[in-house]
Amino acid sequence: TPLTKAVDGTKPEVNHGVAKKKEYGFGIAGLMGVRFVDGNNQPTGEYGLVVTSVYPDSPASEAGFRRGTFFAQYNGAAITAANLNSVYGTLIAPGGASTVKLTENKQGAQPVSLTAREIYPNPVIHSEVITSGAHRIGYLVYDSFDAAYDDELLAAVKKLKDGNITDMVLDLRNNGGGHVISSNMLSSCIGGAACRDKVFQFYRYNEECMASWEQTAELFGQKYDPAAERFYEKFYDGDYYGVDLRNYALNMTRLYVL
Repeated sequence: TPLTKAVDGTKPEVNHGVAKKKEYGFGIAGLMGVRFVDGNNQPTGEYGLVVTSVYPDSPASEAGFRRGTFFAQYNGAAITAANLNSVYGTLIAPGGASTVKLTENKQGAQPVSLTAREIYPNPVIHSEVITSGAHRIGYLVYDSFDAAYDDELLAAVKKLKDGNITDMVLDLRNNGGGHVISSNMLSSCIGGAACRDKVFQFYRYNEECMASWEQTAELFGQKYDPAAERFYEKFYDGDYYGVDLRNYALNMTRLYVL
């Protein structure tokens, strides 16, 4: 059944039926452990945690946390090998409205209190236009190909388009994958007219399905290329579940992916 309303009561533009879901969180989307060493480069037994990603509109973002924020203490105590995994798990997925205190790794830092609440884990972390000489560089941080947030992704793309970007940096360093439709949609927006009527991906099903590809094609409504012996999907041209992607075409000729 097509989605008619998002869970927050607003009507989505993209109408493919993948709905947003709130979850309890501090808004810390990614962390990296750092082991402390002494002057002789020997482990001290203590660890720090560096934030690699923060969800927008979350307790962490409101507290000023961002990529690179470096914590050395949790609830007033050192982070060690004994509690590292539990601290990491609590900060990423608290499972309820818990409160923690985090102290940055810098002299004179005071503990910052964070209380988890229900948030939308929006993977569209950041979007901006950076001017450098004659270049207008679009920078997009995207943490997951989550189709539930396609509206937010398209809004970020539109921001770059309205900024008349000449180059683009797509930051996928914390992106573990997700929906292929969102990947295709973003790629179609980036390439624009140059991708029109071209193949986005070739793929195979399991051996049983490939043995009777005509039946599989009919069953799943997929297109098959007998020469390549693969099913395939083309880039989106125009309609994407009710949204005209031609209005979001960036027509990039230079793309840098992190």
